[in-house]
Amino acid sequence: MNQQTGTFTFGQVLNHVQDIHDKNQDITGSIPGTSNLRDKPDVILKGGTILQHDGALPPAVFGLIDQEANVLTSIDFCNLEYEKWYNSFLTYAVGTVYEGIPADRVDEIITVISQGKNSSSSFYYEDMVGWGENVSVRSYTVPDPDETEYAIDSKHDITTLSNRAVYVYVNDVLLTLGTDYTFSTIDDSVNITKALVIDDKIKIKLHQDTRSITFSWMEQAHEIKVRTKKIDLNQLPLRQDNTHLTLEGMLQSGN
Repeated sequence: MNQQTGTFTFGQVLNHVQDIHDKNQDITGSIPGTSNLRDKPDVILKGGTILQHDGALPPAVFGLIDQEANVLTSIDFCNLEYEKWYNSFLTYAVGTVYEGIPADRVDEIITVISQGKNSSSSFYYEDMVGWGENVSVRSYTVPDPDETEYAIDSKHDITTLSNRAVYVYVNDVLLTLGTDYTFSTIDDSVNITKALVIDDKIKIKLHQDTRSITFSWMEQAHEIKVRTKKIDLNQLPLRQDNTHLTLEGMLQSGN
């Protein structure tokens, strides 16, 4: 099923081409016979009876009907686990006062709500976020706005799968990869494309291992408030692709 087939009968090929002809008004002439079929390579997109799909159907069917490896059940489980984590984050955030750096606050909250988790916990290996004290930090003060390259501990390739995470901040504001900075492809540095001014404070955090975070997924974020302190989640270190945690509705004004 959906396998490579080396040979076809004349009748199979004829039916295949006839179906293409019937479904394309761009083909003129007759089949079999004289036509402009060879000049219309894209007509195969609209017809044909000989097909091979990029993804075979049996694995998809298995994921929908098997009781132990059910895709829909798995999605429901992730939804439930995310809701638990969401509520835990909210409970701790509104229950304590904080006036410091947003990224440090998130580290603190994740540390508290992740206590007791281990390698057997769900999502332990999901590579969600770099956090905690096991981090290498490099700090720089901008001497010249034209100085845009700054060293990191080692070369980092965002296109290669790993458990590492690198976050770049200017004046404690998290920068966006591809928009505000890029990683060098030839050495261990980042190139900051965001406009800099003299005495800007640059901080580069390298987390060598992002395992052990224990919530299901991260989504696009807006902002939260911790008591009277407003925190913009766009300043917080989350996934390596720079998406942020959805906390819509959390810590609403006046809470």
